[in-house]
Amino acid sequence: GINPLLAQLSSFPEAASVEITRIALSSLLPVVGWRGMRLEVRSAQLSALVGLISLMDGAHPIMQHHGKKILIEVFLLLDRADKDATFLSNEKTVDATTNGSHYDDAISTDATIKVALHAASIALAICGGSAESILAHIESKQSTKKH
Repeated sequence: GINPLLAQLSSFPEAASVEITRIALSSLLPVVGWRGMRLEVRSAQLSALVGLISLMDGAHPIMQHHGKKILIEVFLLLDRADKDATFLSNEKTVDATTNGSHYDDAISTDATIKVALHAASIALAICGGSAESILAHIESKQSTKKH
């Protein structure tokens, strides 16, 4: 698969890794940003997040340039998935006759949230200041909402 190739990225010269990183991000981030809470959508998002984690690891020398766009997409996914999880938990109590599809959607949403949190933590560690600025912005918006 693609993950071993992305992990080998750190051994490439910087010019090659910049181009591969640019192409990989332009492929992975739109999949992370897909909308929907069906099992198929969550499976694609999980695959993209795992690929993104491998990319960040493999291209760590140049990732500080991409932290903002990575963390924005991951946090948008977390926000949507959290809302979907709330909806699915409310829906589960209302309609228990859905052949388990809500259960599958709920499990896949929970897994997506956990992998997205892991990807966000890796982005913060590898991307440094550019990713931290997004986190600081979100925290400041959350603290103003509470007051």
